[in-house]
Amino acid sequence: MQARWAYALTETPRLDEAARQASEALRIDCAHYHPGDFEFWTVLATAAYTQALIHHYSESEALAREALRSLGPKADPQDARYHETRGYLGLALAGEGRKEEARALIQETIDFYSKTGRSSLYIDRLRKTLQELTN
Repeated sequence: MQARWAYALTETPRLDEAARQASEALRIDCAHYHPGDFEFWTVLATAAYTQALIHHYSESEALAREALRSLGPKADPQDARYHETRGYLGLALAGEGRKEEARALIQETIDFYSKTGRSSLYIDRLRKTLQELTN
């Protein structure tokens, strides 16, 4: 539940608080959940996203990669969690200056959301980052 609160805070100016809440959820909740559990992914992915937002890109990258692994060795390419996490990874890589890798991941995530008609709270951030990467 704390991870969901942290994610909600990402849409406010309180990004440091979002990251603090996500880190706390990670510390507490990962002991109770296991890879494959929806909540395990939620905690990891939220922490990855919030770390990217406060410019802790290497931590964000590590968490995003762990969140992807938590989806299993053969993640369903139609699973929104797969694409959402790849978008978080793209934000982290963009922050690290790894533009080509970031651009591909972010574009794929935007395309997935556009194609499926799904929405995401962070899609505008992805579009803005993609625009910055192409300029």
